[in-house]
Amino acid sequence: MMRRLMEAQRVFFRIEDGGQRYDASFDLAGIQPVVEAVAGACGFILLQRTRNDYRAIQTMLNAAGFDTGAPDGVWGSGSARAMREWQEKNGLPATSAPDRISLEAMGITLAAE
Repeated sequence: MMRRLMEAQRVFFRIEDGGQRYDASFDLAGIQPVVEAVAGACGFILLQRTRNDYRAIQTMLNAAGFDTGAPDGVWGSGSARAMREWQEKNGLPATSAPDRISLEAMGITLAAE
């Protein structure tokens, strides 16, 4: 759902309470940084990555001295711990996720999602 919010232009809510109906529509321009912050705080990975992408990130973390275990392309607890330690060392929010800000800091250029 969070990925869809970043792609949407507007969001519509309808609440029904005791026969009353309340509708609201919101413009979502500029929502990407907010959604990414919420996702990071919750440990969600919003960027769609392949197993090979995760393997490459694990390899980079291992090479930098942050042990993910064997690079297998699966983002498990060892990868999350290594990413969190790398983020902390580099003054980034410690989300444990390979989020946009961390990947860009690693020198990985992201194509438009």
